[in-house]
Amino acid sequence: MEEVFRSVARQLGGEPDQAWLYVTVRWLRTLSMAHISLYEGVTEILQTLRERGKKVFLLSNGQKTFIEAELTMLGIIHLFDGIAISSEAGVSKPDPLFYRYLVERYGADLSSAIMIGNDPRTDIEGALKAGIDSCYIHTASSPSDMVVKSTYSIWDGGLRQIPGWSS
Repeated sequence: MEEVFRSVARQLGGEPDQAWLYVTVRWLRTLSMAHISLYEGVTEILQTLRERGKKVFLLSNGQKTFIEAELTMLGIIHLFDGIAISSEAGVSKPDPLFYRYLVERYGADLSSAIMIGNDPRTDIEGALKAGIDSCYIHTASSPSDMVVKSTYSIWDGGLRQIPGWSS
């Protein structure tokens, strides 16, 4: 997104600096969102996993400035041991190289990992290709009419049903 705004500004005769681009992209995202909230139980689950010594990573195909702003706004950015953004990694889900990036960048241990996601095409297919377990959580934003080949599935969106987690 920053490159798009840089290009537009240059076409209009401007030369934007990095700080302007960063703020402009964040404002665009903020103003374009009608509603943002966490699913019930997300904060509790992330905190509990960390208290139990588990590493928690976020893999996203989204825009870095959007993801960081949203996680900060929601007050959960500090609950991740690492955030892997596809545009920085140069690869995106479902490519198994994105998981390799997570290992190289953050030292993630994929042998005991579980990918939790709501998109069968990117989250679940990526985990399958990388050879790790997955837990599909069906949400209102999940694609419909797709075959889900996950290790575990939660069809009612209840996060507290994630395998190995209980309060």
